[in-house]
Amino acid sequence: MSGSRLRECRYAATKGAVISLVRSMAAPLSPAKIQINALAPSVLRTSCYRPGPREALEDIPTDVLAETNIAPAELFKDMIITPMETLTNGVAQLVDNPALTGQIAEIHGDKVTLRAAPEWVDDDSRRNIEMFSTLGYA
Repeated sequence: MSGSRLRECRYAATKGAVISLVRSMAAPLSPAKIQINALAPSVLRTSCYRPGPREALEDIPTDVLAETNIAPAELFKDMIITPMETLTNGVAQLVDNPALTGQIAEIHGDKVTLRAAPEWVDDDSRRNIEMFSTLGYA
């Protein structure tokens, strides 16, 4: 397995673990009125470099991108870069509604999409997990 493929696996496993943690902790934290949600941004500019509002990604010097991203700059040249404003809009949606818990806010481009946990396969599965939770095992 190549180094880049291994990094992808670690990234996917970590992101999946965070999503599972958020969804599994929502019910136990709910009685204490504690919200737990997560942000799942797409390609997001996270560097300290702050381009102007109209500056295109190709106008940012390659050495600046290389120093501030974990991936090579050429990887991003044909991608939609999500503005930080979309991420902060996602945070605001989650914080402004205290009823939201166990949600994953997918952040991409100018959109924030809330993703709740998938439905149970059947009622027996739901009851089993609820029983494990009641007993302190899930």
